[in-house]
Amino acid sequence: MIVKSFNDCKYVAVCIALCLITVGAEANGDTSVNDIKDAAAVVQFGVHYEYPFGGMARRNEWIPKGEDDWRRDIARIKQTGFNSIRIRIGFDSDLDDVAKLLDVIHEHGMTVIFGFATFYVNDHFIETYPDSKIIGGNGEVGPRDKNDVRWQRACIDHPVYRTRRNKLIADCVSRFGKHPAVIVWDIHNEPSIGPVHNGCFCKNSLKKYRDELRKEFGQIGTLNKKFHVGYKDFNQVRPPAYRTAANEEFYIHWRSYMANDLNNFLTEGRDIVAKEIPTAMITHNVTGFESLPSKGQDWWLFKDGYKLLSMSRYTGTDEKSVAGTLGYEVLKAMNPDKLHWIEEFQGGPFPVPGLKVLYSGKEAEIELNGALSHGFKGVYFYRWDPLLSGPEPQVNGMTEPDGIETDRRIGIQKAIKALQPHLSFIAHSQPLKPSVGIYFTRNQVMKAEGDSLALAGLNNSGIANFESGAYQLLSDLGYEAACIVHGVDGLSKYKVVVFPYVADLTDQEISAIEKFVADGGSAVIDLSPFDHRTIERFSRVFGLQAGKSDILSYFPGFNITGWSVRGMGKLNVEDNAFAGYCFNERIALKGNDVILKYDDNGEGAAVMPSKYNGRLLISGCRLFYSYGISMHPRTRQLVQSFLGRIIPPDINMEGTGEEFRPYVEARVLENQDSDSALLFVMNRCPHKSYELNISVKDYEPVKVKAPAYDVVRVILQKKKP
Repeated sequence: MIVKSFNDCKYVAVCIALCLITVGAEANGDTSVNDIKDAAAVVQFGVHYEYPFGGMARRNEWIPKGEDDWRRDIARIKQTGFNSIRIRIGFDSDLDDVAKLLDVIHEHGMTVIFGFATFYVNDHFIETYPDSKIIGGNGEVGPRDKNDVRWQRACIDHPVYRTRRNKLIADCVSRFGKHPAVIVWDIHNEPSIGPVHNGCFCKNSLKKYRDELRKEFGQIGTLNKKFHVGYKDFNQVRPPAYRTAANEEFYIHWRSYMANDLNNFLTEGRDIVAKEIPTAMITHNVTGFESLPSKGQDWWLFKDGYKLLSMSRYTGTDEKSVAGTLGYEVLKAMNPDKLHWIEEFQGGPFPVPGLKVLYSGKEAEIELNGALSHGFKGVYFYRWDPLLSGPEPQVNGMTEPDGIETDRRIGIQKAIKALQPHLSFIAHSQPLKPSVGIYFTRNQVMKAEGDSLALAGLNNSGIANFESGAYQLLSDLGYEAACIVHGVDGLSKYKVVVFPYVADLTDQEISAIEKFVADGGSAVIDLSPFDHRTIERFSRVFGLQAGKSDILSYFPGFNITGWSVRGMGKLNVEDNAFAGYCFNERIALKGNDVILKYDDNGEGAAVMPSKYNGRLLISGCRLFYSYGISMHPRTRQLVQSFLGRIIPPDINMEGTGEEFRPYVEARVLENQDSDSALLFVMNRCPHKSYELNISVKDYEPVKVKAPAYDVVRVILQKKKP
């Protein structure tokens, strides 16, 4: 029936129809255009299938297998419950093989994300074009040797690489652009400048940068004056390899250029597809928004020009899982009106570093439900073979797995089947309208010194730690929160906005924040204790008095020491009552408006300037970052006493106990045209079950039994007028 529809309709209609197939039958049933319930949304359950593709044919999982194996695997994939497959085509792929696999997938009634693995080149290319290697600011070269399989494996500025990349995309879209199985074009996987420190210093990248400097500055003297350097001509210019106080402006300029260079590389590939298929859904999957300065990956590129926004997400299942879902909200904030999918997903024990091999189907189920509860309509597991055996075939030779009856695959199969009764509702619903905004900007991310290492737990200074701590805190209090990422115009959408990270805000932004509060908005602002310029500017605008800053050190990279914070009889925190912790860094705040004090010296830890009539809370104790570490209930009590006077929580939950509250996540999907909503409760506590009383704004309260380490879904009914 799909073929018939394809022949009878324009290509655009088919792409939309195929993309909007709802998995409404049994997990192993057929899917056809007759299953379409609405042309507005869909749930896609997908999995990566790498055979016979990739881009480095040496890698075991990318060795061609043949049609018999493809048919066997596709049948098993469909039987597991998946209705879509993501493939990745590389320089070593045989397009005749690609054509055969697409036909096999289509015969099984499944759809395809057609992706590219051009982040890899084979060793022959490196040997033929040694100048294609990526050079880091510290002199490191990638790839180091044949055993270095990190990516990007060739510089995006190398002319031969760029030409071949563009030709491969053009050849594929020309040949497969109208294949009825293909619903999405993914032009690049997890883009970055490269795996080395602050790449790329190769001759091709430096030449392009120098040419841009000539256009921007005209005269070398103008550049020298701007960046306080002394070059004789542009051909001598070498940007800073490391950031220092003296070269910071030059360094940021260089990293900004490299991010724009990567953006141009991605949009060039996007436009090759769009020229051939103007209606195509095109995307590339992003990883960490905070890696913009170090790796050049720019989530803000998704603001315009893309119909689908997609990401990679590898998540654990523990008390910090909610903090880890901040990326969901960041991606949605880039363009809330478009579709959002997770193109590369692992739910369960996949921390970095320290990959675990014995995957759990229960964890996959919990995190799959968690992703859906955030409004994502497509989730693609990475990868078919890891569902069977483990993380990477180079580790355990899983090109021929012993069997498919693994806990992880069976767990996913059960999870998808259990979701069947709710899929139609999920497909046409959205999360609750956010009550609170979390503010940060591209400029702040570009200038932040922390990067994706912070999310991996290797340091404590990344911008993501501040934002994720805020998101966890708000979620644990029952507030649906959204990220404000496109500037101060977004402040007016919310009664309350929190500012977990205020370094590198402009004077105009700080003035806009003050006006927002003065005009009736509310805010929680976390000052950076050692950012003295920012402290001075906030002090001037908001009338603060700031004192001494302190820092504590324990183990390098894992600074989890801190100070106790106590109340002063305000915000429902009794005088001298314990009110939580401040980790690593602090600044003393003075004056008559102090509401918290440090336990060891009695100096002010937070203030509520009386000028703003209780609508502004300013912290010197790293409130959000500290909560991300401790998740202490007293910190929640403090913030709730501030927020609760302004706006009630979206979700009230009773029965978890204060100590274990972060383990239990509650999310709601609603359809504005329906009198019902769908409540998800993810209990990630491995040893406690709960009987919960949950009330969601505008809906009748419910009692929910939440088993330990499990997920439950409950239908909510609108309150009667």
